[in-house]
Amino acid sequence: MTFDKETLQTLLNLPDIAVDRVVLGERKTLKVYVHSTLEGTNCHRCGRPIDHEYGHGQEIELRHLPLFAYTVVLILRPKRYQCHFCEGRPTTSQTLSWYTRRSRVTKAFEQQMLLELINSTLEDVSRKHAIGVDALQGILDRNMACDVDWNAIERLEVIGIDEIALKKGHRDFVVVISAYINETLHVIGLLGGPCSQAHPRPRVSLERSSI
Repeated sequence: MTFDKETLQTLLNLPDIAVDRVVLGERKTLKVYVHSTLEGTNCHRCGRPIDHEYGHGQEIELRHLPLFAYTVVLILRPKRYQCHFCEGRPTTSQTLSWYTRRSRVTKAFEQQMLLELINSTLEDVSRKHAIGVDALQGILDRNMACDVDWNAIERLEVIGIDEIALKKGHRDFVVVISAYINETLHVIGLLGGPCSQAHPRPRVSLERSSI
């Protein structure tokens, strides 16, 4: 299987990157080496925009949505920038919009895993997609937001309410709120279950005056 860089970049559907090369690894894994086309970032200390280049950070690997039954892993060396406003001139690594800092998966992959978890368990999805249970738990924790980002939702007509079982055979679960947005199913909120008192989770506010 071969793809030209432009086609592969279109299939990845991620902004602010360019494909450098592709390596076919073991167990039908595509390692896609990419670089950022975005310039600048914000200082992690003062928050100001900075654009003084300071090399690159360590290489990171981010699992993305599969392509034609191939597991896709993106490999990126984030750009680093130096702040001339802060004492000591600290450096900050750029984080692109399609992944979360310190995460090992893309946001699109996180969304897909949340949908896969509906009416299922962490163990089941772990085996099905060859991803660790701890990694799935991390995805849940990162997406357990206190509020829904209504700015990203233009129209909301029907919502679904399902559950994610954290452990098979136990009443330890998370309620997932989903909806079709622009004809695509999205998870828009997560609610902690009644048996999560040992590890309390924030509740999601579903209030919206314009619905």
